[in-house]
Amino acid sequence: MTGALVPLVLATHNAHKVEELRQILGARLDGLDLLAYDGPEPVEDGDSFEANALIKARAASAHTGFAAIADDSGITVAALGGAPGIHSARYAGSRDDADNVRLLVTNLQGADDRSAEFVCAAALVLPDGRETGDCRARSLARGRVARTDWRRRLRLRSRVQSHRIQRLGGGTAPG
Repeated sequence: MTGALVPLVLATHNAHKVEELRQILGARLDGLDLLAYDGPEPVEDGDSFEANALIKARAASAHTGFAAIADDSGITVAALGGAPGIHSARYAGSRDDADNVRLLVTNLQGADDRSAEFVCAAALVLPDGRETGDCRARSLARGRVARTDWRRRLRLRSRVQSHRIQRLGGGTAPG
């Protein structure tokens, strides 16, 4: 592709995600300049992974004036009624993974059904205000929370249950 690159902001404060996404998407990013987001972190008060992804994408697009893509992800555990779900990152009251795992394991004591899913949803918001709405990427991996081996509490089978990506309006990406 020739010409100027179209800026696309990755709405995250996780420094590794931009490089990770560049590696995953590779040539699919042809024509796009994937940018890190350095603006304010919005309040994620949605009631689903999709809603929180959209909140982050809206905030990044409004702050930068560019198209923005965001994700939200977490673990849902059957025995806990889907918890920690959208609260996965701060399940134990902090962002400390070790604290979150300890609380998860504590809350699963005595549970026979230790099945768990990792869920990730993504959303895109364009500078003109159009957004993905029902156009989201969502992937799901299933596994179980292990009773032993404290280093690997969540063992996910390496198969992806579902993966769907739709483009805005069913057409091609803006450019």
